[in-house]
Amino acid sequence: MTDQDYIRALLQNDNDVMGEMYEKYRESFAKWIQGYVFKGSLLEDEIADIYMEAFEAVWTNVKKGRLNTGNLRSSLKTYLFSVGYNKARNLLRSKRIGIREISMDLTELAMEISDAVPKEDIERERIVQETVNEMKEPCNQLLNLVYYQKKTGDEIACIMGYKNSESVKAQKYKCMLKIKDILKRKLHY
Repeated sequence: MTDQDYIRALLQNDNDVMGEMYEKYRESFAKWIQGYVFKGSLLEDEIADIYMEAFEAVWTNVKKGRLNTGNLRSSLKTYLFSVGYNKARNLLRSKRIGIREISMDLTELAMEISDAVPKEDIERERIVQETVNEMKEPCNQLLNLVYYQKKTGDEIACIMGYKNSESVKAQKYKCMLKIKDILKRKLHY
């Protein structure tokens, strides 16, 4: 089938042809994005989600008339891959926002905050644990699950009723900002 045929099929909601198009590019997109573009920076699940979102964006652009046989300036594959590339780049960018606070161990956070007033590591750990326990929900449970029970994002999403691990990451970021502020006060007096 030609790109024009695929665009017509998308416009007409032809599920068979849409499924064919989806499968036709799925594997090559995954190999391209993982192997050549972002070189191992994305998980398989993330790549699958990105591809699905890119495909949906192409379908939406066709349905809304933004993309048609007259204004397609590249191959449909190139267009789909560029949409996917932008979505992957945005995901990686969002992962990096506050990445230091998100990935930092609570003890490391306490050490960073308390550099001006040296404290023993054991005392610092006690203060961190006490602070986590004093926090309101959902931060108390979330930080305990992440740092002390070593649960994954998917496990935490299931336990706490979040939609997915990305929702857990977003909430974890908010909790880390809160605990950082509390620890600054506790460790600087």
